[in-house]
Amino acid sequence: MIKMTIAQFVNVLPQWHAKYGDWQQGLRELTEKLEKTIPLKSNNLGYLDMNDLVDIAEWGGNQYDRKGKLQANNTNGDIRKKTREAIQYLNKDNWYSALQSLNEIHSWGLAYSTKTLRFIRPQDYPAFDSLLRSGIKVLSLKRTAASYGQFITLCSQIRKGAPASGPRSDHSWWLADVEMALFAFVRDGNELI
Repeated sequence: MIKMTIAQFVNVLPQWHAKYGDWQQGLRELTEKLEKTIPLKSNNLGYLDMNDLVDIAEWGGNQYDRKGKLQANNTNGDIRKKTREAIQYLNKDNWYSALQSLNEIHSWGLAYSTKTLRFIRPQDYPAFDSLLRSGIKVLSLKRTAASYGQFITLCSQIRKGAPASGPRSDHSWWLADVEMALFAFVRDGNELI
């Protein structure tokens, strides 16, 4: 097990991001598709639909049959309404209310709601799940919207100190990139202290 401070992690961010990319080989195509189609659809139409969330569930590993429960407990109209609300809140930079709207989608939950925010605006929002909460000891993260706010702040802090050359075509670092590196780090049993 490796234990690192935030400053130490910043120095190895590119390596952990690359490790995530190696591990995620099978999902790379889906990730790239979602990072293109979800922001475009949310900007142009102002909502997402059942198929979009099904894709996000697949990307997230479809734990506990999230996709099946989503489809059984929601209509396409329900999902369009709640994602429209969330996108409107994000357009006002109100991630908290956006997250609350997504949490009202039956069987979606905090982790998948943050994954939805991550794909709507990957440059500004990371995904946040139990694995990340368990491996980031520098913060006392719980399964709450407030902890998600702390996680956004942590990812922003890491991005500010990140090397100049990020993985995006313009050499930037998105918060989703920082989160992916953190995910790879904690998935290997390591801790951010």
